[in-house]
Amino acid sequence: MLETLKEMDRTLFLFINDLNNPILDSVMIVISEKATWIPLYLGIIGFLIYRYGKKTVTIVVTIAILITAVDQFCSQLVKPTFERNRPCNARDLQPYIHVPDGCGGQYGFVSNHAANCFALATFMFLMFNYRHPKVKWLFIWAGIVGLSRIYLAAHYPADIAGGAMVGISFATLAYYFYTRVATIWPDNPFILVKALR
Repeated sequence: MLETLKEMDRTLFLFINDLNNPILDSVMIVISEKATWIPLYLGIIGFLIYRYGKKTVTIVVTIAILITAVDQFCSQLVKPTFERNRPCNARDLQPYIHVPDGCGGQYGFVSNHAANCFALATFMFLMFNYRHPKVKWLFIWAGIVGLSRIYLAAHYPADIAGGAMVGISFATLAYYFYTRVATIWPDNPFILVKALR
């Protein structure tokens, strides 16, 4: 069963990676670059400041802690534990794959890009979907970033799926603790949760 799943993962990776062309190479490199999304992050912060004023500080600090925890969990614990080579490091795949932007680190399971993006999307969805349903589009953004990592031969699809699961799980836990603190300690900054719902 495990071998079948690995073969399916490899086959799907090769299919996506084989879609390469010069224009798509450039697009995927830009999508995959973290700096590309700084305007998005600044836009989110600007929106929160506009709508929620000083309450934004608590939200941004929580998101920063969340992303840091997710990133460190993936890079310092999961990757060294599983030691799964990125496809661009797999010798048996070298004749068949297209690597337009270098390979990065050695290990790919799980994807930090996917974990971080899905963590942000999930936390924003849990926090704000009640009043701002459009935040659900952040999941599309996270999925596109994940797809770019497969296209660039940095990750297998399972790496992206694993990263998404980590990000969603951590964000759900962060939201749970966030709301619990607001409930048991009502005279603290986390009270904003009640104001936003």
